[in-house]
Amino acid sequence: FIVAAIQRLFKLAEGDEEKRKHIKRKQICGCELRPDMYTYACSNMRFRGDGKSNLYNGDCFNNEATIRDNHQPTVAFLNPPYGKTVSCARQMEFVEHALNTINPQADGRVVAIVQMSCGIKNEKDLIEVKKRLLAKHHLKAVLSMPDDLFYPVGVVTCIMVFEANKPNEGKKTWFGYFKDDGFEKRKNLGRIDARNRYTAIKERWISAFRNLDEILGLSVRKEVIAEDEWCAEAYMETDYSTLCDEDFIRKMRDYAAFLVGSSSPNVPFTYTNLSLLSNKLNLYTDTWQWFRYDEIFKIKKGFYNKKPEENFNGEIPFIGATDSNNGITSFHDLNTIESSSKTGEIPNAPLKEKLFSKNSITVSNNGSVGYAFYQNKEFTCTHDVNPLYLKNKIITPYIAMFLCTIIEMERFRWAYGRKWRPVRMPSSKIKLPAIKNDKGDYEPDWQWMEDYIKGLPYSGCL
Repeated sequence: FIVAAIQRLFKLAEGDEEKRKHIKRKQICGCELRPDMYTYACSNMRFRGDGKSNLYNGDCFNNEATIRDNHQPTVAFLNPPYGKTVSCARQMEFVEHALNTINPQADGRVVAIVQMSCGIKNEKDLIEVKKRLLAKHHLKAVLSMPDDLFYPVGVVTCIMVFEANKPNEGKKTWFGYFKDDGFEKRKNLGRIDARNRYTAIKERWISAFRNLDEILGLSVRKEVIAEDEWCAEAYMETDYSTLCDEDFIRKMRDYAAFLVGSSSPNVPFTYTNLSLLSNKLNLYTDTWQWFRYDEIFKIKKGFYNKKPEENFNGEIPFIGATDSNNGITSFHDLNTIESSSKTGEIPNAPLKEKLFSKNSITVSNNGSVGYAFYQNKEFTCTHDVNPLYLKNKIITPYIAMFLCTIIEMERFRWAYGRKWRPVRMPSSKIKLPAIKNDKGDYEPDWQWMEDYIKGLPYSGCL
């Protein structure tokens, strides 16, 4: 940040040597706790034209008054320490410290890149810090960053932008979903812009941020409080305009391939690309309606924390938090399931609590979050999976293929740091074809969904 800041200011100086001297003496300062990193920072600044005289070696909290009084900064950038020993509340205290150093007479701002968990956890001490922040400062924006931004370190981050000394109440926050920056992982190279996509993506992001535009699939504005989630994934509307026939066909092909692989030699499976109905229905999502998950689904919790030992003679599938093989990671017999407890240790639970009936859709709430699969036979599963059943209706394979495709459109909302646990799922929303009932209320049009799937190729496999 220090290096980028001085280079940016030098560029704005446009070769004016007096301005460059003023920048080095008056317009930049920094603080680093570790002596080795402090030495590296000084060296880096020296190589780039000096400016090292305003770098402090020590605890930033202890230097808060010195930095505020001597330098009166108007902009602060920071990347607080992460790790198991640094709580989210502590990370946000670093943000609070930076805001406290900003000149109260200036139009100041603070930009911090923190763990995503700082924006979504509901721990008491974290909420207390966030309350203090919002009481004095405006949370202008939160940007959800690419999952592999710090590759190979596996940390999911977001960027928080604050306007200093402007209370948040009555103001909206701009949330941006900046997951795809165009970079791709390459062996021995790390993340690189292999397809030269970043420049165009960056320009679009910057334009959207500067204008606080609400763009479907990219950004949304909402006023939040300390107890709310601070991330785009919680509020951004899914872009259904991208939905097409191929999305449903792909889901059917994957399920048909699973059926081929799992079929018995004595009962061969017929793989066909034929459709069951000759009249194909057209997608028109503009007339679809939103439904809460708990309006249409009976949501159940999975069971196992520790998977039972695999029994190669078993026929009961174990559904795990995976993105392939219809969610199945192993097979077990009733004796193994009955004797295995939730955690691998006693006490045990009745067999009926471990088995789930067929005609269910299983959705991963952890690991490969958001993947949905139709289960056509009785199964058992991990607690990282939510089994879903329709209220007052049996899920057919055709309805299942439709719902699984739609459910997976919501995968962008969920990640390892933001799990789709049963506490979040009931209030989640899904957009579906709908008709009005006798009371004039909308309800899902299950028959239309079934007929639509039957009119697509590969529906003959179901």
